[in-house]
Amino acid sequence: MKFGITTTLLIMMVLASQAHADELPFKSDPQAVAAQVKAYVDQVHKDQGIFATVVVADNAKVIHAQSLGYRDVEHKRRNTVDTPSKLASITKQFTAVGLLVLQQEGRLSVHDTLEQHVPGFPYAKQIRLHHLLQHTSGLPNYVEMREFDELMGASRDVSSDELIGKMYEVFTDRPLEFEPGQGWRYSDTGFTILAFVIERVANMPYADFMKTRVFGPMDMRSSFIDRFAVHRDYAKGYIQKGSDYEEAPFINMNCASGSGSMVSTGFDMVKYHTALQTNKLLSKESLMLVENEDVPIPNDSFHYGYGVAIGRVYSGAYRVVNHMGGINGYSSMFQRFPELGLVVVVLMNVKSSSIGAMVDKISRIALGEEE
Repeated sequence: MKFGITTTLLIMMVLASQAHADELPFKSDPQAVAAQVKAYVDQVHKDQGIFATVVVADNAKVIHAQSLGYRDVEHKRRNTVDTPSKLASITKQFTAVGLLVLQQEGRLSVHDTLEQHVPGFPYAKQIRLHHLLQHTSGLPNYVEMREFDELMGASRDVSSDELIGKMYEVFTDRPLEFEPGQGWRYSDTGFTILAFVIERVANMPYADFMKTRVFGPMDMRSSFIDRFAVHRDYAKGYIQKGSDYEEAPFINMNCASGSGSMVSTGFDMVKYHTALQTNKLLSKESLMLVENEDVPIPNDSFHYGYGVAIGRVYSGAYRVVNHMGGINGYSSMFQRFPELGLVVVVLMNVKSSSIGAMVDKISRIALGEEE
């Protein structure tokens, strides 16, 4: 069989890439990587006193799993590798996945206007679902607005209708920050509205839809959407003050539906990665939408897809897909290198500004990259 020059070069590049991948430390010597990661994480814990779960995997194969500190300081309950913790904004990509499941079934399109699903909402005729998915709608970020403080601090079961109704009221008198599709600003508003869209199209609560249509098919048995009226056992969130830990201020998670209300474990996040890699839930076409690089993040080398950031790291050697999360008492980061199969998950139940540096260092150890 004859190959053209282009085809031959492509095959050589693939083979060279595969040879390089086989030489990566996390593939060639996973035990050494695990030992180095543990030593590093132990030192961070000693220096900073973090509470966390750390998981590193090669696709479905867990290379290293480690837990640190307490899930409940008052009752001296320690974190384990199975302890669920709040994901905060990592939730957004799961909302995107849920929406794409409905698109695959022909029940909506990311090109639909918001008016088609939430008639009468301010600026709904101008805004399309894909604008909400990529932070390009121009809607203000409701979590930064004092008008929503009462709902977010309410000790009661706030309904999605009530939250969306408040947005109707507040946004009617507020201009867009920019025309839809003409700018970019990170906003929780879009994903909270998308959760409401999912409820209307699927005719069931967002939490139930995610359980049955997203988490269930991916065997994510320890993952759920946090709700005020439903008690679930997961790590409490803390704020560190010197050597002391204070339980973080309350926030009604009903008001973060779609944008920050998910709870999960490091092991379930590995299952999620594996499901994406094998197209278990999303088709190749849908996954390409999640990881699209159409929208550059201002003043950053990364682009924003559907609930994820995408870029190249370490002198452009590797494509990475990641997202951070932060909410009262919690910090989280999920980073995956799709072409290599490397996954790094760090879930902290103490607010920390060092999580990005921590995930970067763990990734460098696994890839054998010098700082």
